[in-house]
Amino acid sequence: MKYNYIDKCICKEHTCAKCLVVNCHNSSCNIHSLKSKIRQRKTRGIKQDLDYLIVLDRLLTNKTIDYLGFRSLYTPKKIKTIFIAESPPVSGTYFYNPCGRITEKLFNGLMKALFNKLPSTKEEGLFWFRDNGYLLIDSIYTPLNDIKNKSRRNNLIYENINTLSKDLNSLGAKKHQTKIILIKKNVYQVCYKELIEKGYNIINNNFIPFPNYQWQQKFIKEIKNTII
Repeated sequence: MKYNYIDKCICKEHTCAKCLVVNCHNSSCNIHSLKSKIRQRKTRGIKQDLDYLIVLDRLLTNKTIDYLGFRSLYTPKKIKTIFIAESPPVSGTYFYNPCGRITEKLFNGLMKALFNKLPSTKEEGLFWFRDNGYLLIDSIYTPLNDIKNKSRRNNLIYENINTLSKDLNSLGAKKHQTKIILIKKNVYQVCYKELIEKGYNIINNNFIPFPNYQWQQKFIKEIKNTII
């Protein structure tokens, strides 16, 4: 898997922060150490620590995507709302990969709906998302968007309901009656009744479309209305 991030500094001066601006996460960088990156980013209002950068560097250099590893970096200490989407896309543009683009449809839509603005980098937006108590999980962590047969996709989601329930329980969703919002029509159709019967606090009474092309404005409006 090839990730869209800068793996080395583009400058040769220790006092230059260009590499930090373009999101360098290289732990073996001979221009800026990890501690230097942390210090420089703090001056830009980005809260990071050494452990965060070490784990992120490992995740970005893995040959396969560790979905839960990325998610754990941005899991709030106190979760206010959980969004459940369908699955990570087969393209690899995972919501919690901080080196992605701010134009990614789901990320872009949630930033506009929740904050009425876009961050300068995806990483910055993920920190906004986390620090406001939001978490996004998937109904299944096997990419489904390349499966054209809708019934097959829905069956896979349904067959994974118990695993999804265990994931929610590990996040304290039932215990704390955390607000849960289901994203995408088929996720709502398959999961709503099942999760309600299991005792989870689903707060959207109608499906919210995935923010794809013509649906983005409706998505933003529905998220705003539901989150109030």
